[in-house]
Amino acid sequence: MPKSKLTKGQLRRIINHLIQSGNADREPVYHTPAPVRSDYASKSDSVVRRRGTEEDEDQFAGLYRDHGLLEPPYSFADLWRIYEQCDVLWCCIEAVVSNCERRHDFEFIGDDKTQKDTGRRQEEKRMIHDFFNRVNEKHSFQALRKKIRLDREVTGNAFVEVLRNLRGRVERLYYLPSTRVRVTRLDDEEIPVQVKIPRSGSLVDLTVYRRFRRFGRVVSPTENKLRWFKEFGDPRVLDADTGEFLKNPETNEYVLEPCEYPNKATEVWWFRDNFAGNVYGIPRWVSVLVDAKARRIARWLNYDLLDQGAVPKGILLFQNGTISEGTRRHLEQTLQEWRDPRKYNQWVVLNVEPDTFAFDLTTGASKGGSKPEFINLDRNEDYMFANFLTHVEQTIRKVYRLPPIFTGASTDYTHATAYASLEVAETQVFEPIRGEFDEKVTTELIQDEFGIYLWRLKTRSARISDKETFYKAAAMWAKAGGLSTNHMIQLGNEMLGTNVSEYEGDLYNVPVAWVTAMIANGSIRYDADGELMVERGDSARHE
Repeated sequence: MPKSKLTKGQLRRIINHLIQSGNADREPVYHTPAPVRSDYASKSDSVVRRRGTEEDEDQFAGLYRDHGLLEPPYSFADLWRIYEQCDVLWCCIEAVVSNCERRHDFEFIGDDKTQKDTGRRQEEKRMIHDFFNRVNEKHSFQALRKKIRLDREVTGNAFVEVLRNLRGRVERLYYLPSTRVRVTRLDDEEIPVQVKIPRSGSLVDLTVYRRFRRFGRVVSPTENKLRWFKEFGDPRVLDADTGEFLKNPETNEYVLEPCEYPNKATEVWWFRDNFAGNVYGIPRWVSVLVDAKARRIARWLNYDLLDQGAVPKGILLFQNGTISEGTRRHLEQTLQEWRDPRKYNQWVVLNVEPDTFAFDLTTGASKGGSKPEFINLDRNEDYMFANFLTHVEQTIRKVYRLPPIFTGASTDYTHATAYASLEVAETQVFEPIRGEFDEKVTTELIQDEFGIYLWRLKTRSARISDKETFYKAAAMWAKAGGLSTNHMIQLGNEMLGTNVSEYEGDLYNVPVAWVTAMIANGSIRYDADGELMVERGDSARHE
């Protein structure tokens, strides 16, 4: 329907006409359709509006002052809700999680020739390998770190509960949702902690003084009750119910671990994105928080327009005429029914009575005949805010510095463009995030807790396989005599995603070209049992 605007001149003519006609006392009648929703609309509305739960509210609302807890600058529950409702933010965070929290290896950082294959080093590797394969009774470290990364990307904070055995060794790790954990201020008292730091090729024992925090988790909001935790690495014993550290009544000194105490608090390992010295971490997307919320609103308005049967809001103006009360009610009912897509194509019949005092809005002269006109107060295109939604998508993606292919925004790409996008994201985003996480786990868990200093966690990077290039490179190395049998198995496992076991024995770590030459000159031969033997002078040994 055509749009219409009333200019100041037209309004002035309307007022003058009413005054001259003696109808200045006539009050205009406004009829607003009642907010009646059809069954179809109400059902669809219940789908897009998630019912609120206790997780949507701050469970610590009345506990901060009573227990000395610090309130986050941004509500964790609100941040999770925005993440849930913003599609672009969801895609960006999922891209970070899937590309950063990948499978890991343990890299040896000592002398490969003299230390790596010793029994002690291999036992250390088996120990940390077994622990990371099952950090608790249900999850591996791979599953745990994905939960940590997701919570950290959404709220800027992630918490892990650490459980120790009776000997004080770390035994299990559990994920704690950030919405259920709050922290206190740093203790005023500094606590001595014994650490080992590598210096000049050896480990040096040092005593450092640290200030620790406590962590609280809601047990019963109505009863004002918390479950307390101490910070990971705090050597003191904390009561889980009172939140007080135990002291020796005779010496007034803190009771230190290991200690048997029935209600001993466990520890919390805190991961956060530090920002300007704030206690809590701040998510990297906080600068586009308003954009993320606005995108949800824009998409909701598009949905609401379609849910209303594409009937926009507006004013129905009857020029030069009036309608009866029955016609008005019928018209209101029809406009409401048009919001139901199943009744969108029905017709409406209007009976309009000409007005004696009809006049032309442009000239001010009287005229006959009546005509209904709809003044549209809203846009009714198929898709509104298209430019705005595109701008918001680009703005949010810029915060993460992700190419469009990672959020599904790019549908036209080749192997070359995909490879270039991955290279940019790897160097600018994923590799720094993986490096920071690997360093924290290696330093605070593998070294400080397990006492293992020659192995470190190394997360695998994402790669686009190019088999043709791989085959050419492998053939070139093999021709140059630089690949052994186990080297080719390692490359094949990495390229093809297989898990073929390597051969045992030094012979399989020697380049294949050397082995071929040794077989040709008789240095390697098969014995009566079909096993390889390497001859060295007058002696021979089995491989």
